Amino acid sequence: MKKVSYQRYEHAAMSLPDRAFPHRVTEGVWLWSTYEETRALDCNGYLIQTPGQQAFIVDPPCAGPEVLDAFLALPTPHSVIVTSARHQRASQRFREAFGLPVFAPEGEAALLETPPDHVYRAGTVFPNGWQAIALQDQQAPGECALYHAELRMLMVGDALIGHPFQRLSVSWLSQEEAPASAALYTRCRNALQGLQPLRGLEVDVVLPAHGDPVLRRGSGLVEEALLEAGRALMALEDPTGFSG
Repeated sequence: MKKVSYQRYEHAAMSLPDRAFPHRVTEGVWLWSTYEETRALDCNGYLIQTPGQQAFIVDPPCAGPEVLDAFLALPTPHSVIVTSARHQRASQRFREAFGLPVFAPEGEAALLETPPDHVYRAGTVFPNGWQAIALQDQQAPGECALYHAELRMLMVGDALIGHPFQRLSVSWLSQEEAPASAALYTRCRNALQGLQPLRGLEVDVVLPAHGDPVLRRGSGLVEEALLEAGRALMALEDPTGFSG
């Protein structure tokens, strides 16, 4: 896949390979990435500094010496939050390097290789104003999104990805995993239903753990992604004979 240049980040020529080190995406948000060859997508982590509150890290993809050194020039993080066990990633390395406690969704805690320091539940509102939203029937059974109503920001793990460029897609649809059996069709339908809590959120910025962040029209892009996935499922009902 040909990597495209950024359109609305620090400068127009910034390309995806530049994302190895944390860089400022928007006010109070820094991103760093590793590249996943099998899916041709970036795996993202974020450092988020909520105004007036301590910074925190979400779904850190890597923590080599160069990354840890870069963090010394950024706001000091207070904790690491993972959206699912699949995104434990380098959280243990940040715990060791900076003494940061790790928070994980209640339904995912037992699945982490290293137990988290704390668990959070659907509806938990962290002291910095971010709220956990449960997304049922996703790839990870206890996956949560993080939402900040005042900042109009949404952080998602595997449920939505930032692809195509400056758009969002439901993960199974973007991977071209068209349901080829009744069982898979049902799982995809249930997964789409599990994303309904994202509808109606007032969002500008969406920070996905895979692909590219989007900095405007977040609510509309979420809605478009869900509608596109719904149309894909509807188109498969009659030709395949699935009863749903």
